[in-house]
Amino acid sequence: MKDYLTQAIGDLVKRRSGDLATGAKFAYKKEMVTDLLVATSDTFNTVTLDINNNLTYSPMDPNSIVVYKETTSIYYQRYTDWTCDVGAGTIKFLSTGDIVAGTDIVVEYKYYSAVGAITAAAILAALLTVDGEGSGLDADLLDGLEAAAFALVNHVSDHENGGGDEMNVGGLSGELADGQPPKAHDLAGGSHNIDTLADLNSKLSDATLDDSGDPRTDDDAIHDDVAGEISAITEKATPHDNDLLVIEDSESSNAKKRLKISNLPGGNGGGTDNDITPPPDDDNGYEGFHGTFTAGENLVAGELCYFKNDGKFWKTAANTEATTGGLLGIASGTINADATGIFLLQGFFRHDAWDWSVATSLYVSNSGGEFAVDPGSNERMIGFVYNADCIYFNPDLMLYVAPGIPERAYGFFGGGTTGSASNIVDYIDATTTSGNALDKGDLTVARITLAGCAGVTYGFFAGGYPGDENVIDYINVTTTSGNASDKGNLTATNYSLAGCAGSTYGFFGGGYSGSATDMIDYIDVTTTSGNALDKGDLTAARDYIASCAGLAYGFFAGGSGSNVIDYIDITTSSGNASDTGDLDVNRYGMSGCAGSAYGFFAGGYGPGISNVIEYIDVTTTSGNASDKGDLTAATRNMPGGVADATYGFFGGGNSGSRTNVIEYINITTTSGNAADKGDLTAAREYLAGA
Repeated sequence: MKDYLTQAIGDLVKRRSGDLATGAKFAYKKEMVTDLLVATSDTFNTVTLDINNNLTYSPMDPNSIVVYKETTSIYYQRYTDWTCDVGAGTIKFLSTGDIVAGTDIVVEYKYYSAVGAITAAAILAALLTVDGEGSGLDADLLDGLEAAAFALVNHVSDHENGGGDEMNVGGLSGELADGQPPKAHDLAGGSHNIDTLADLNSKLSDATLDDSGDPRTDDDAIHDDVAGEISAITEKATPHDNDLLVIEDSESSNAKKRLKISNLPGGNGGGTDNDITPPPDDDNGYEGFHGTFTAGENLVAGELCYFKNDGKFWKTAANTEATTGGLLGIASGTINADATGIFLLQGFFRHDAWDWSVATSLYVSNSGGEFAVDPGSNERMIGFVYNADCIYFNPDLMLYVAPGIPERAYGFFGGGTTGSASNIVDYIDATTTSGNALDKGDLTVARITLAGCAGVTYGFFAGGYPGDENVIDYINVTTTSGNASDKGNLTATNYSLAGCAGSTYGFFGGGYSGSATDMIDYIDVTTTSGNALDKGDLTAARDYIASCAGLAYGFFAGGSGSNVIDYIDITTSSGNASDTGDLDVNRYGMSGCAGSAYGFFAGGYGPGISNVIEYIDVTTTSGNASDKGDLTAATRNMPGGVADATYGFFGGGNSGSRTNVIEYINITTTSGNAADKGDLTAAREYLAGA
């Protein structure tokens, strides 16, 4: 057989010899020789040539062809077609472009061996090295099938006619035209003949075909091409947590998986978000609208929480208005601070530790995170009792703000002396702990040692000196500009008195009206006109007194030569004061303010100028004052105190000289010193707060 490779190379060399100088290296296109080569190296090898562009490779075959790439071009070179000036087995490569001397070139190469002269013997020898089952060659196939596809056939010699007319195919006997009886054969461990096989076929047909001869179907199966199969299945009216569904998991190539109902969105405790069936099955189970939120503090199952402006749920407490309003939820389990957990927002909640009376209304409790059957200080209804350990949670969207905690953002300081009587009314932002006061407007009359109080909409400044004033001015406490106007008059001229208020009535007690007085006047704080009327009397006459009010009770403390704390009912317009307890020492010229739980008396004189801040429980009618902390400086003549739901503020006074300092305290706690908030518009003492 002809050596085609040699001929192809020779022809190519002959064609190119006219274009190339003697001794040049030849390049051959792939299409001309690739079918005539046998791969000796299957993959390209990447090498860096030396500065002479040389490559050494092995084994050395004079007829071998090296295939190499330079950039995107592919070249072929035959070892014996050229001479080189380096050692044997080294090829100096051509290049498609100019190469700067001394520059390394990276090429990829592989080499092939020529097939050489091909003979019939060589072809047969090659076939025998690869022929066999699985080789892909047809040499051992019959009609394209392997030998294993054909059953062995051998004549049987033990039949009556010597087996001449029968054959045994794979151990099974067949009957030919001479009526030779069939040979028994083994099938499934027993002896069978044509009759038993017919019976077997009949049974197989019964199992796979219906009476019409069509393939049988499973009547209990669900098919993708048959309508109405699911609607015909018996329905379970009340699914349970442990019931299972079959799904195709879209996140796992639609593999079939089972799914518990309790793990469906809205699951837990049986039922669904829209189909609520109380009570839940388990302790701390819930049914209804719920969500996953972050806890602001450590919570346990069944605790009532409010959604704070930090984006977390905290325990409610009805005696603090800020924790009673807004979005409420019930913790479904133990949730640590800053961890996430499920909160029920509306629906049924079961807690086995409860023991409620059926159909009772429930409210936010004064105790943190608890429910109560009686309204708390800030009344908000949150649901009803379904049974002893299960409630229906449906918080009222309306919050009843208890008396004594007006919903306003500003505090006001009016009057006082800067060296002479002042008519200034300053305002502060009572929701923050920093910031100076700004000018709101003016009183109708400049005066000192006056008293102040405020309701939800209006603030009031009453009495004062000089002139033994009985005037009552009012301002709008929801705005930051506007002068005061005349509301009416006290029952008598009075100064060095103190004021406090609830949601309906404001009260002015004690003071000096020709002499120290025990009178208590009241006004309607919901209107802008009307004189004061007599409510009753303090337990003793005294002036330079301080006052504050909680949710139900108002308190008048100290005064000249006294440490007595009196209380009154601020929800009514009649009744004398009673003794609730004592300050630590006799003090006068103090400032007072209060939140929903605690009242505070700060500074004053006795003995000497004081920096002491004392607190009382304003939810009870008995108990002495206790030490909370200290002002930033000892200060007297500072009856100006105001508060919102969280902070109390003391402004002005005298700390050896008149001061413009405004200090603040946290009125939700019973310990902690005051800190500097900012300054009044002018230093003054004997002013009032509202």
